[in-house]
Amino acid sequence: IECTVTNAPLCMHISNSERSIDHLEGALKKATKKRAFWPVAIVTAGGFAWFFIGLVQTDFGKMGAATLIYVPGFLILFRLIWLSAGGTRVVVWLRRFHKREQSRFPLPSLFRRVGFASFQVATIQDTRFKYSFFTGVSKYPIITYFVLLLVATPLVVVAFALAAKIVGIDGRQEPSMWLYMDSALLSVPISWIIVYPPIGLIIYLLARWRGTERLRASTLQRRILRWTNRIKGGKAPPIVGMKVFKCDDSCWRDAVRTVLAECDAAIVDVSELNDNVRWELKQCVELVGGPRIIAAYAVQPAEYPADPPRSIVDEVAEVIGEEAVSEIWFWGYPEPLQVKHRKPHLDVELELGLEDTLEQTFEEVFSAPNVSVVESSSITWNLGNMIDYIKRKIVGSIAKDMLARCTFCAKEESRGVELVKGPSVTICRECVETAMDVLSIERVEYNENICVFCGCENNEANTFIGDGRHSICNQCVEESAILMHDNGCEFTNIRIEGSA
Repeated sequence: IECTVTNAPLCMHISNSERSIDHLEGALKKATKKRAFWPVAIVTAGGFAWFFIGLVQTDFGKMGAATLIYVPGFLILFRLIWLSAGGTRVVVWLRRFHKREQSRFPLPSLFRRVGFASFQVATIQDTRFKYSFFTGVSKYPIITYFVLLLVATPLVVVAFALAAKIVGIDGRQEPSMWLYMDSALLSVPISWIIVYPPIGLIIYLLARWRGTERLRASTLQRRILRWTNRIKGGKAPPIVGMKVFKCDDSCWRDAVRTVLAECDAAIVDVSELNDNVRWELKQCVELVGGPRIIAAYAVQPAEYPADPPRSIVDEVAEVIGEEAVSEIWFWGYPEPLQVKHRKPHLDVELELGLEDTLEQTFEEVFSAPNVSVVESSSITWNLGNMIDYIKRKIVGSIAKDMLARCTFCAKEESRGVELVKGPSVTICRECVETAMDVLSIERVEYNENICVFCGCENNEANTFIGDGRHSICNQCVEESAILMHDNGCEFTNIRIEGSA
């Protein structure tokens, strides 16, 4: 980063995603020396305005309206030229993460919010996916066109105005003709129709072509050096994004050392301190320097540690240097936007202990031999109340290892996916809820002699429980009581045939 940094490494610790972004952003702002941009920009904008007022020689009102179009564009264009002339620094993000985690690290948007300092983030990883500035632009075309409107429209307006003046289009002499400035303003919709779509297509193709940089041992150092030199020399577009290096393990360490030798700062993921991470830390200290190392610890959304693990803190301090470490912070994964309800903060050990206890109790109840229907349903009702309360109020989901796959959707059992075993089928919670909705919508006539789960008929061997809406046989009640309770069934005040 082209900046003045503190004498201690920048490290993040927080479990709340919004606060963690603020912490990281604040640390980078402190480490960034902003340029004197606005004074120069204001002077430049005034010069442009004075130049065009004298050039077109039109009335002040019309020129003021035109100024609203081209001045913002020239400001942005000047900013790009200004940043490019000063060069761009390289920050390397050392993390070998998986594709599903790319949305949990909003690094491009986060770095763009830091300030006017220009830098790019390079990531070295062993998973193939495209994530760069061009990729982000291709996903949000409306933003692309808005930027093009501010940058390209002023140039088109000026070109049309000069061309109209050269050919002599002047409304003061020919009332039926436009003023050349009017014809220039007419170029705005023409640009949106003719000019901008091809530019958007080119950007989209660049996203597909240059979104990922694959490295091989034969061209490793040459390509990394060429890329970093282009950024530092201002020859590359001064944009903030992620450059992805796709490389094999055989040349991975060479890539790390080559990039660290050329970069200005490094972000190291210390979530899992294995041999590779320890080696990365040592290389960062050797090639980058302790004060320019940002240590980030990734906290899973389901984990809420109260304090940083002391073992990781001590080991990072030992590698970087005890005198260089002021405070270790953890930076948590932001939760996905599609999650509607946030889980309450709960100590991870307490949560796991509750889950283990309930799972063990659940298995003991339903694996006990010779359990009568009354006893089984009574125990299931009490256990169902307890699990439902903890699930809704504290944990959010209880996983149970019952069977491996749902008969209907083939969803495998895991944490958050609960399967219920019947005599002939295995069903997950989502399929049960869907079935219950279908029963309600289609108003299927209630039949107390047919089990809603397995379809068996009521006879001497199969005792049924009903609530006036659904019936369930004694072979399904143990595994399905919790699910039936969640879907509106009440097990209180129900008479079971042959029992009190």
